Amino acid sequence: MLLALCLLPAGVLAALAARGGWYTDDLDFLVHGRRGFSPDLLLTPVNDHVAPGLRLTYAIFATVDGPSWGLTVVTRAALWYLAVVLFVALVARLTEVRWAPAGAAVLYGFSSVSMPSFMSLSSAVNTIPAQVLGLVLVHATLDAFTTSSRRPLVVVAATLTATMMFWEKSGLVVLTAAAVVVVARVPAGRRAWVRWLGAVGAGVAVFASIYLPSGGAAAQAVSPFLVARLTAEGTGASLLPALLGGPWRWSPTVPPYFGLSDPTTAVVIAGVALFLTAVVLSWRYRPRVLTLWGATLLFAIVGTPVVALGRYSTFGDVLTRHQHYWADAAIPLSLALVCTLAAIPWRGGHRVVVGVWGATWVAGTVVSFVGFAGPWGQNPSRHYLERLTTDIDAAGSVSLWDTRPPLEVMPYISENRRVSGLVGLTGAEGATTLASGPQPQVVDDTGRVRPAALRAWAGVRSEPGATCSALVQGATEVTMRLDSTLPEGDWAVQLPYLARPEATVRVFAETADGERMPLVGDGFWESGLSSGYAMVEQPMTMRALVLVSQDADANICLGDVQVGVVEVAP
Repeated sequence: MLLALCLLPAGVLAALAARGGWYTDDLDFLVHGRRGFSPDLLLTPVNDHVAPGLRLTYAIFATVDGPSWGLTVVTRAALWYLAVVLFVALVARLTEVRWAPAGAAVLYGFSSVSMPSFMSLSSAVNTIPAQVLGLVLVHATLDAFTTSSRRPLVVVAATLTATMMFWEKSGLVVLTAAAVVVVARVPAGRRAWVRWLGAVGAGVAVFASIYLPSGGAAAQAVSPFLVARLTAEGTGASLLPALLGGPWRWSPTVPPYFGLSDPTTAVVIAGVALFLTAVVLSWRYRPRVLTLWGATLLFAIVGTPVVALGRYSTFGDVLTRHQHYWADAAIPLSLALVCTLAAIPWRGGHRVVVGVWGATWVAGTVVSFVGFAGPWGQNPSRHYLERLTTDIDAAGSVSLWDTRPPLEVMPYISENRRVSGLVGLTGAEGATTLASGPQPQVVDDTGRVRPAALRAWAGVRSEPGATCSALVQGATEVTMRLDSTLPEGDWAVQLPYLARPEATVRVFAETADGERMPLVGDGFWESGLSSGYAMVEQPMTMRALVLVSQDADANICLGDVQVGVVEVAP
């Protein structure tokens, strides 16, 4: 029965996750994952941190069945079930109260702190494996203090390294592990603590040896006053409201699937009051549980500056309300809550008070889950990719401009924000980008493949009486100055030509500052009367084009070249 109960939260969360789709970084990470499993790819920094576990998971998803949203949902559900089972087993080791394991399955499995991170694949890949590994670490810590075997210490070091491979901040689970030793009342002498700390140090050292040489982003200074404010706001707005099933309300001022908590003042006050009440009850009935509440607070006090050092300059106060940063706090928070409830004698007024709290928690959890699940289904990325796949399959063979997907599908911070990467993910046959030949088509903001038009802003035209605007013969380099210098923009280039035979041509742009930048393009120009196409990789200014031929027998006559912006044809 208990194992079946553990299935309930995994099933509910999976059903809600199935309503949504790819979220912000997901498509970017999948495009990167298609490149393979080499160490340099797995150690490529993710935003401001190094997470080879995340890179490996996305590479597997992209290779096995990429991309299948259903596969990711099933995988998350299986891992969350395992996490809940491990959590329930941990509670059974800490208390003999009969109902406590069942209560643990519900309180931890349905924790609103970790729910948004289950929905978002990029956060789930970070936090769910980290929580599974963290719970294994806690169990191994108890074993290390209750047996003379060295094996649990090896597990502690290995799982600590592994959990930090998914996200460095998840290493804070060692605070919970230390608190659990105190709560379990195991005989822990100085030697046992030294051995355990040695294992923890070994795990951190292994991770540091991988992290430091791999180029993780340097920390940016954040003032102590700012850190204190962020810690207080995050604890009050994101962490403690979970004691009431909160936040009860999500922010409507950002994309609705972003997951920013927006609790009312009443919910914040109630969460703080409940926390203080739980601390008093723990002190009265089972003082050792105070170490778990302390571990929960330390998670916020230590974790907030860790996040702020790398992300405050980009995300600002958002990080205090973004539930994804708080997901792994579900372990110490839920553990402290269950152990506190198990310590209270259930008689008289206590039973009524706990009953009222329980009803409030259930109501808050339902409201929070439903309030998140509705907007979550509005995420447009999944439908964008499905439409793109359908249109490419229907066309059979299509050439596309390598434009950028809308920000709702891939944000500015995506390193691979181009249609070419998404075309590779669809698995559809016959689609190319920027291939020489007829005018490519364009993918609109909904994912539909549409006829395209190039609205010219500048160009290179042949002189009166001349046949070619430029002549490329042999392995050479030809510079073509535009008739006007272009401001910074996402420029596309169309180069009509007559070639005999086919040739390999690389196209570069010369910026207003004289810097030469390679353009994205197919590079193979077919023989005959046709057109070549190229696009800038990043927005830039442009005053000239440079064509570099790599074939000794190249013979190319360029027509009137156009540089401009790709639009859907009227």
